Amino acid sequence: MTKKAIVAIEFVVCVLAIVIISVFGLNPETWRDFVPASSLTITNESNAQTGITVTRETVNGREIVYAKIPRGMRTYQIYWVIGPENATIQQISFTSAEINANIISVDDTGLVSFLTTGTQGATVVLSTTDGTNRRATIVITFDIGSDGGDIPLP
Repeated sequence: MTKKAIVAIEFVVCVLAIVIISVFGLNPETWRDFVPASSLTITNESNAQTGITVTRETVNGREIVYAKIPRGMRTYQIYWVIGPENATIQQISFTSAEINANIISVDDTGLVSFLTTGTQGATVVLSTTDGTNRRATIVITFDIGSDGGDIPLP
């Protein structure tokens, strides 16, 4: 190749880079300011007035939250905290086999609604959406009193 061809190719590459950055709004300053999530914690607590009992257990280094709610309760609010407080993306996603089976629904605020009237519970996994893959798990069961105890989850 001649020197003129090499210079022409370099010029075209530079022009294309400028166009791509202009069109897609690529801003390195935004990347520099990104604060990733370092933790995701479910903060629900027991509440004697509503009859909700919350316990925690560590399994394989991961905390699992267990919430036992009264049998007639059809909704349950999940609360969480993403750390650090200044993490850039504070949204999370919810996954659950019970969502796919139309047993529960979970809205963006963490409100779990039971769509069936049975005594089956649900396991919900919360995940950060910033690519750090922080997860927290809550298992919700119904307290059915003295007629058999907890119903095991599938």
